[in-house]
Amino acid sequence: MKPLLSLCMIVKNEEKVLERCLLSVKTLVDEIIIVDTGSTDQTKAIAARHTDKIYDFSWMNDFSAARNESIRHASGRWILILDADEYIQPADHDKLRKYLLEYKSDRPCGFVLNIMNFGGSGNDEANVTESMGARLFLNGKSIRYSEPIHEQLTSDFGTPSFTPYPFVIFHTGYTVQVVQEKNKSERNLSILEKMNVGEKRYNPYFCFVLGNEYVGVNREDEALKVYRRSLERSSPSDTWYFYLLESLALLEMKKGNYSNAHVNIRNGIKLLPDRTDFLCMEGILLETLGLWNAAENVFQQCIQIAEEAEKKGSPYWVIKPLYGKIVPHQSIAEIKRRKGDITGAIHHWVKTLQVQPKNYTVLQLLMDALLQSESYDQVASIIEQLYPLHQPMNKMLLHKMALKIGSIELASKYAAEVQQLDLRLDDADTVRQNLLLRNWSRSTSSSLQPASLEDSLAMAAAIVHQEISIADSATGDTAACAALVQGALLAINNKTWNNEVLTNQENKLTQTLQLLWRYGYTEIYLSLMQNMASEIVLNNMADWFYTRGLHEQALDLYSVLLENNLLHANGLKNVGVWYINCANTVEAFPFLEASFKMEASYNIIGLFKEHASPEAYRNFKSFYMKKFPVISQCIFL
Repeated sequence: MKPLLSLCMIVKNEEKVLERCLLSVKTLVDEIIIVDTGSTDQTKAIAARHTDKIYDFSWMNDFSAARNESIRHASGRWILILDADEYIQPADHDKLRKYLLEYKSDRPCGFVLNIMNFGGSGNDEANVTESMGARLFLNGKSIRYSEPIHEQLTSDFGTPSFTPYPFVIFHTGYTVQVVQEKNKSERNLSILEKMNVGEKRYNPYFCFVLGNEYVGVNREDEALKVYRRSLERSSPSDTWYFYLLESLALLEMKKGNYSNAHVNIRNGIKLLPDRTDFLCMEGILLETLGLWNAAENVFQQCIQIAEEAEKKGSPYWVIKPLYGKIVPHQSIAEIKRRKGDITGAIHHWVKTLQVQPKNYTVLQLLMDALLQSESYDQVASIIEQLYPLHQPMNKMLLHKMALKIGSIELASKYAAEVQQLDLRLDDADTVRQNLLLRNWSRSTSSSLQPASLEDSLAMAAAIVHQEISIADSATGDTAACAALVQGALLAINNKTWNNEVLTNQENKLTQTLQLLWRYGYTEIYLSLMQNMASEIVLNNMADWFYTRGLHEQALDLYSVLLENNLLHANGLKNVGVWYINCANTVEAFPFLEASFKMEASYNIIGLFKEHASPEAYRNFKSFYMKKFPVISQCIFL
């Protein structure tokens, strides 16, 4: 009996992911075809556990040729195409098989499936882009692949027709780690640039994928050029259109072309009024220009659309689900923080973590903010609602976070929980715990592995315990770390130190001072602030305090810097915003103007528009547009 469904794959050095892929199709396919293009690892051995149909094929920089070779060996009525870094949904396999068994057609045809592309670290299911792909089609009717990369299906019997079918493929191949490991962008670009001749140069889909690869290797000007060329020749009915529109708008924003970006974003909103993708991007644009009130309103609209869609069981995104709630909640939290509304920020950080629990940056912000206003028991109660302790890994997570933020009470509480798991702390957490609990021992120093500590952590430990050798455990430039530690130990004792060691190393010292402050080494912190911190470091520390909501400490430093004519642009802006939050716009705008004159930044204009008098706004806008004439066409300014 002829098999119903054949899985066809091309692979090379996929030992890390192939097993997951093949196990996922175990109850779906009847036959597995593996074409190997030159693996030197255990890929073929893993494949052999699942199929005996493994074929070698010499790689010729042509994905279509390899795909067609795999199809040539398939005997099933239908063909499913997967890459090794993909896997399929675990449910409804029987339902799909029944559908394929009953489906009749005498024309070349197939099905478009949903593909969920994991980005970022790949550990966060919310950081996903959704796309569609023609991955399931009839075997026969001369259906085959064309184009060396981003291959397309063709047939001698007419263009194949593809119908959407609700079945999901999960793709991890474009996480940051995988892209770096496999050098994917460089590989793809080398193939595409050879194709970039003649009429191909004006093919809208080709221009889109070429732009994506240019972005992948940071050739952004070239990406912008081909994205724009693609948009000129694309239409909303094209499957890539909205992905192109998003990529182009984001790149226009990154390059400072806010007017162009806004045109593309508004086009997306007009075409997708009930989806959050482009509405959220408008919020991002407004926030970037300092229009915080307007941005907050837009982000609230996104959340409302997403929540109403969820009640109906309807999708609220086309490109990325994070545009519905994650980005809006996190952005509103940041706007609230800037406005001095920490209670509002806490609310939206909690909402973010409810949707995206692996966002540990937000978790740290939340715990830091809560500890400034709540008791340790109350903080633990709130956090444990998000990360219940009946899940063992949450105990470890909360212990690590408590160590990182320097909370003795929370660290002690969760240390007791972690001990029950019989887990060993890594070097970094061991050092943090010993710094926090003041129980350092010589054995701790001797057991540290090279490159096991962040530079600032290695330096803080070395300074506190007066052991320069601890700097050898830093992940960065150990010589620079050791020189800074040596200088710090001299400065603490009011001895002369070589200030050249601080050149281009201000961030290292800043982060070390932050740790010393967090862990309560006040005397050492104050001594280094007085005897070692440079103008840059003092400004950095003031900004850090301000960002954390510790305005008293920040303003004390800002005052000293201002009196000595050393306050930098970001500090001037923060003081201006602080005055706005205190409803003192008379004092605010001179600081904002001074900040802009020192270092022109895009986001000052929004603060003037939303808080200054019409006359003051017009005067500043005239000055602003001379600095940024490309923004003059932004109709919302």
